[in-house]
Amino acid sequence: SANQLTINFNTEIEGAIGGDFNDTLIGNLLDNNLQGGGGNDLLKGLSGDDSIVGDLGDDYIDGGEGQDTAIFDGQWQNYSIGLSDTTNTIRVVSSHEGADILENVEMLSFNNKEQSSVSLQIDSNASYALTKIDDNFLFHNTTLYFEKDGIDLGLTTAIDLGNMATPQSSDESDIWYHQYVAFDAVKINDSVYDQNITISDAIDVLRHIVELESLTSGSSAYHAADVDNDGDIDISDAIDVLRHIVELDTIDTFDLIDSEGARVTQLEAEASGEAPTLILVSNGDVDMSGIFADDYVVEVDIA
Repeated sequence: SANQLTINFNTEIEGAIGGDFNDTLIGNLLDNNLQGGGGNDLLKGLSGDDSIVGDLGDDYIDGGEGQDTAIFDGQWQNYSIGLSDTTNTIRVVSSHEGADILENVEMLSFNNKEQSSVSLQIDSNASYALTKIDDNFLFHNTTLYFEKDGIDLGLTTAIDLGNMATPQSSDESDIWYHQYVAFDAVKINDSVYDQNITISDAIDVLRHIVELESLTSGSSAYHAADVDNDGDIDISDAIDVLRHIVELDTIDTFDLIDSEGARVTQLEAEASGEAPTLILVSNGDVDMSGIFADDYVVEVDIA
């Protein structure tokens, strides 16, 4: 059965907790704390700065007016997060909490990270997609090209539905080689990606250099700022970004980053075990504002 609880506007009860059924909890003008419990719940904060916990089940969370926060008990990297370009909602999925739909929620809170929903921008080419989020980019429907010392190695691989084709030493593979291929640059189809390196990216690099703002080592932003891939962000990287902006030079390379935040520079032909999760990071685009013309997904491994 389903249960419904409404906190009336003239009632000063600020918290409500659901049970194991499909509950409906509706807040009021105050700053409400709503917790769904088990079941597939409908949680509506209405006015006020509300804190809402869906808990178990597939829940619909509508923060309403105010600065509202949806709270999840797991770590950020254990959730898959996407946007709908038709309903302006956020979809958050995990193996232990289910699939929640969020509307009018300004902040997503995990036990190791807080993520503003303002930075989740909708890509009109995908039903559930992100064009920018702090970390964990993995694109699909594109082809990667590998270069070593500026020379095209003549090898390609495809990213399809968020997965990179596993290279094998066989005639049937997307990439054919015997042991491994070492590379220092990755490029993609020019028609796929709309580069967006602007003065704000140069400012981000300079702020890091003068210690006004620190880019976390191993993050997507750090790798994007380290344009020359020497492991350090310095004035030469800022100059590279500025030269791109004024069209004296072009930055058109990407880095492949593994799940530990390290740059990948070789692919093993005979690697075994679970397929790696690789992140594609655009060099120079520190704020990750570039857009893929084709639809793509952001994937986070679910524990």
